[in-house]
Amino acid sequence: MSEQKNPKELSAFKRYLATGKHWPIMLLVLFLTQASIVLGTAIVASGRGSLPLESGYYAKSLDWDTEHAARKRAAELGWTITTTLGMPEGVYKERLMSISLTDKDGQPITDALVSVRVFHGARSDEKIKEVLPMSADGVYSKGLKMVKPGLWDLQITIRALGEDALVTEIIEVGR
Repeated sequence: MSEQKNPKELSAFKRYLATGKHWPIMLLVLFLTQASIVLGTAIVASGRGSLPLESGYYAKSLDWDTEHAARKRAAELGWTITTTLGMPEGVYKERLMSISLTDKDGQPITDALVSVRVFHGARSDEKIKEVLPMSADGVYSKGLKMVKPGLWDLQITIRALGEDALVTEIIEVGR
């Protein structure tokens, strides 16, 4: 059987705990901790690179049928579109992006207008938009500042032979 101590022998802290007056303070500490976590999460989530919507998304949604047809058009025409990305070079660590276009017979498609739009998945507000000039028959190339490793969304818009095509893919960029 355990001995019970005399209340006079308890320390001041234990006597305070025995009164139960500490619970409002504990609840206040827990509430402030929760509020700090929520506020911190909101600040990080709304910070740089957190743009959840693409600019002009409403107009883009109205043009969905046109965009969908452009996405299917390259496959319908039998075009082969190959994307290659080089290693970072130079002072600005640009990577040479090359897009090769061939028709259904395997012949290079020349005199095309090829534009790209790329952005890192973690930084959707930092889009790179460029027109790629033809560097060889059917090959369109340009150096792009794609420094951050990870997954990048790539949208290729092609206007060639009187046709419009749109190709989207996700590419992985290493160090």
